[in-house]
Amino acid sequence: MADLAASAVSLRDPATGGDITTFNVDPTRYDPFANAHRGSSHKVLSGSVVHQFLGLQQADFVIALEAPMTDYTIVRALWTKYRNKGKIWQLRDWFPNTFNVVFAPGQQAFHPVPIIGSCSSFEVSMTLYVVQVISFFGDPY
Repeated sequence: MADLAASAVSLRDPATGGDITTFNVDPTRYDPFANAHRGSSHKVLSGSVVHQFLGLQQADFVIALEAPMTDYTIVRALWTKYRNKGKIWQLRDWFPNTFNVVFAPGQQAFHPVPIIGSCSSFEVSMTLYVVQVISFFGDPY
């Protein structure tokens, strides 16, 4: 199996294409596909179940990732992006998927934990809510 190509994982300003932060290490966990279809199931008086399927909306995508960051400048750049509340960022990965995302509000969406014995390395976890899917597996969404 080929490497994930960390140089393809980046966050940038979607309006300008600038302010690019590229991961220097492959994520150890990357989950852009845990997206439940909207809908519900209800048991009814007759003993059957009524299923409602409302489809998958772009806003249903939540991206969780974890990565060891071995470059302090990358952690600082991600921290700066995280502190820029309400800002939409563009996440690009190696599939190649492109998402416009925000750091998940109401939770600790960016959590760097120093790796013991290192002054510059961190275990980083991030939760991003998708605002718009630009491309999915390289195809327009």
